[in-house]
Amino acid sequence: FGRNLEQGHSNSGLDVLSKTEKWLPGLPKPGHESWKDRESEIVGFHDYLVELRSWASLVSPKFAAEISEATVTPQEIVLSSLSRDQQSRAGRLLSILRAAFSGHGRAENIIRAFCEGVSFGAGLSSVGFNDNGFELLRVLTKEFTLQSRAEALALRAELLQRQFMPAKGETSQ
Repeated sequence: FGRNLEQGHSNSGLDVLSKTEKWLPGLPKPGHESWKDRESEIVGFHDYLVELRSWASLVSPKFAAEISEATVTPQEIVLSSLSRDQQSRAGRLLSILRAAFSGHGRAENIIRAFCEGVSFGAGLSSVGFNDNGFELLRVLTKEFTLQSRAEALALRAELLQRQFMPAKGETSQ
């Protein structure tokens, strides 16, 4: 995880979060209050990931790339296999995710269980407190994105049955 990112950059690993930068915008919010059904969860979580990667790219290009990689990595991201800088960013990401999903019951339960060391999936090790934000993001991505081909086809069928009307002042071309 992230090895090709570390090799290309030889700087000290400091990023904007290591300093006191006032120009950095606030953290993106997932808007989970509007997640009423599975469709809104999938779309809302995707939108949050896009905003999170954009925000992270302001902090550090490495951080944004690692977030992107964490969402598509099929195997567990082991904290001990990460560099010191990546471990630092993993801890920051954990804090960001905890703050972002406070108030969303299911996500809070997943985060709490994850931090207590509950394993998610077959063959994952659980060794007490876990502060690997990259692995937590991978777990949340598995939970709040399409799970199967059948679910994708059902969502596609639902969207195809909808009629989209232009808003006032808009014209269709």
